[in-house]
Amino acid sequence: MGQITGVCFTHATLSVLCSFYSQLILRELFYCIPDFSNILLDFYHAAEHLQAFADAAFSTDNERQSWFKKARKSLKKGQALSLMKNMSEFILSATGERCKILIRERNYILKAYRRRLLKYNEVASQKLPLGSGAVESLIRQVVNLRMKGNSKFWLKNNAEIMLHQRSQWIAGSWDNFCDSIFNSFVKPRTA
Repeated sequence: MGQITGVCFTHATLSVLCSFYSQLILRELFYCIPDFSNILLDFYHAAEHLQAFADAAFSTDNERQSWFKKARKSLKKGQALSLMKNMSEFILSATGERCKILIRERNYILKAYRRRLLKYNEVASQKLPLGSGAVESLIRQVVNLRMKGNSKFWLKNNAEIMLHQRSQWIAGSWDNFCDSIFNSFVKPRTA
């Protein structure tokens, strides 16, 4: 995995970063942007773990769906602690492989809670997105529409360069981008 470089939020008035929970990614992000206040676990990714918990905890579809809907609502309202207590009650009565699954899913939510990645109620009150789906869809669309097509073949490095250039143009920072390239030739950095 490459390093996250060139992250710049100098002109941002408000930002949200939604991600799936990964030690490597979060460690790199906290290093790059330590005062970032809205880093979240993607809500829909967290919901997948709640669904996995419900699948292991309940035998009927009605019970599963009912618990899952309540759990999602609790998570959205910022009641993660009470949700985890509820999850722990199910773990006490479970055995074997079922117990392992329940513990794994509860611990996933617990780790995210300890890192303050479940602040969905705070972010939602600011009318900000809880998931990364719109961004993922946009990226997929840009790549599919602009980079793929008949007789378009890209090496990975060249495709990344083209996407970076396109994002600089669209963001309105093309002049700064070109200046930084020019300056790197005029004043090369030495190690």
